[in-house]
Amino acid sequence: MGKRKNSILLVKSRRVHIDIRNSFNETPLHVATCRGQTQIVYRLLSAGANLNLQDKQGNTALHKAAASGHTQTVEVVINKSSFPDIQNKTGKTPLHLAIKNKHTETALLPIEMGAKLNITDSKGKKTT
Repeated sequence: MGKRKNSILLVKSRRVHIDIRNSFNETPLHVATCRGQTQIVYRLLSAGANLNLQDKQGNTALHKAAASGHTQTVEVVINKSSFPDIQNKTGKTPLHLAIKNKHTETALLPIEMGAKLNITDSKGKKTT
């Protein structure tokens, strides 16, 4: 708990760049969404983390949360995202990834928020 608390204090004090990247071009927000760390995601967003940054594969934080099936995290992210249909480098949207990984409950959130159901990925597969 000590490391997490110190990390949050550093973010709040703005002594670190909120969108710093690792070797996979992931930000702290990408990592937290992939792990389903909803409270950390909320705090990062409150501190100004950029939702639309993409990693090396073109995945946003929403892609990461949807692919991992973290429904609560998807809900937090999608309510702040202006691009629920953004495609990664293989043309997949967060909805594609949730469906592909059989995360039915998670897939419902982008649909409820108006995600397009007919987007085709690079292999010609649609979300429906």
